[in-house]
Amino acid sequence: MQVKFKQRKGSGIFCHDLLKKVVGFTIPGLLPASDYSDLFITVSMKQKAGSTKKIMGTCAPDFNMSIQKKKSVVVPNNKYFITIDKHLHELDQASTLIHELVHVKQYVFNELKITKKGDLRWENKRLYPYKKYENSPWEKEAFFLEHEIFTEFMEFYKDDL
Repeated sequence: MQVKFKQRKGSGIFCHDLLKKVVGFTIPGLLPASDYSDLFITVSMKQKAGSTKKIMGTCAPDFNMSIQKKKSVVVPNNKYFITIDKHLHELDQASTLIHELVHVKQYVFNELKITKKGDLRWENKRLYPYKKYENSPWEKEAFFLEHEIFTEFMEFYKDDL
């Protein structure tokens, strides 16, 4: 697995060592070694992670994806892009990174898929847009695991942070 961290110029907190620990702690618990050995993740610290002030992070497969010819499902390669709001407190950055790594797991296991039209599928079921993104099954799982893994991470590193 290769992880690259980027930060654009300007102010903001960037806790490179902390975020490296988060990735090293989180990914082995989410994916078997065979599924993450050739994984490439780019984590970018930006002014705003998403289109609204409330979004703290985003995760997307590489946009140079291969598309299955007979199916309408985009098959991501092994590259993923995560964006985190660089103005978050360092522990909020860590928690947000865990949340976005759960989405990487969902893409790797094909639990979450993107169609050619940009629609999302969860466990091979076509889903309609949710009024609140927190109600979508992929976000429910990501919020649940974010809390669980962050708690374990903080306990594991309590003397090193």
